[in-house]
Amino acid sequence: MRWGTTVSRCWVWEHWHVYCPGCGGTRALMAPAQGRVGAALWYHTPVVITLALAAIYLFSNRVAAAGKAGLGPAL
Repeated sequence: MRWGTTVSRCWVWEHWHVYCPGCGGTRALMAPAQGRVGAALWYHTPVVITLALAAIYLFSNRVAAAGKAGLGPAL
């Protein structure tokens, strides 16, 4: 596995050679940024689902706020 400059090595992996949930979560967040959505789902599915739901929630709130301010279509 290649480690980027922004991701540090995991203590659990270094000592026991077992991936911890934090490792999977970090890899699941980094993979979509690299265009690897399938890999992200494989690494840690709940993190990817939570990320998608958060993005939908934030987008819908932004559209609703724009509609109330008269900046876009009202929902």
